[in-house]
Amino acid sequence: MKKQIHQDVIIGFVCLALCLLFYAMNRPLPSEAAMMPNLLVGLMTVLSACILYQGVVKSKAPAEEQKKLFTWDGVKIPLITWGIVLAYVLLFYFVGYFVATAIIIPVLMRFMKQTSWKLILAIDAGYLLVIYFVFVRTLNVSVDGFGLLSRLL
Repeated sequence: MKKQIHQDVIIGFVCLALCLLFYAMNRPLPSEAAMMPNLLVGLMTVLSACILYQGVVKSKAPAEEQKKLFTWDGVKIPLITWGIVLAYVLLFYFVGYFVATAIIIPVLMRFMKQTSWKLILAIDAGYLLVIYFVFVRTLNVSVDGFGLLSRLL
């Protein structure tokens, strides 16, 4: 009987390869500028090693204990969420940060089974107000508020 390698082993190796790539991309940066990216790469390396270890343990389990690798129910929610994030990126480009965020937060919260419209709208408005007043008004951060739409207005 052929022993199967669990998908977490492959995912762990891919994540470790990405860590190596990100570390190599940080090498030309000055040491002060590279500190935070290197810390994040280090954290990602530790988490990737944990995924790899769990994958090795799962690979050693008997074949009947291993779950089916990919099922539609297992990947449906992450794929739909990825699609919502892709829509957010496109909206961000066309209508800007504030309008795209005002649209996507309720969409994502409804998708994640939040049913109270009062709570959804309160979180949406609160988040946008905090971002606006902290970053735009207080810190004077330039936020592209309306994307391509601002060129038409």
